[in-house]
Amino acid sequence: FARFTDDVAALIAKTGGQDELSGIASALDRALVDLTASARWLQKAGATDPDDLGAGSTAFLHLFGIVTLGYMWLRMAEAAISAANTSDISPDYLDTKVRTAQFYATHILPETAGVRPKIEAGAELMMAMSPDEF
Repeated sequence: FARFTDDVAALIAKTGGQDELSGIASALDRALVDLTASARWLQKAGATDPDDLGAGSTAFLHLFGIVTLGYMWLRMAEAAISAANTSDISPDYLDTKVRTAQFYATHILPETAGVRPKIEAGAELMMAMSPDEF
């Protein structure tokens, strides 16, 4: 986990100052904060109540997936900008990659702010229900 988050943070630092990538990097940075905070919460809460791990696991995987795809889109956008200057790949194709990454950053990455509370809600309410209530 630490290796992945370090890689994401390094890419954010590398691309955050580039005009076309700064918005993507900024959105990914906010999502990374949600991911790392949720991981810390699960680690701490799970040490005292393993039910919290189970209750938050699906939402955590969803959050992790959103951040992972944001990381991949930022990498693709960076590669597309670089390729625009050095390859014979269609400029329209490369521009579409950047615009799609920008769309992901503005429409999907902000979802992490809504997923994080699901993780940090814990298992108390879920565990208070009887099996018949499911």
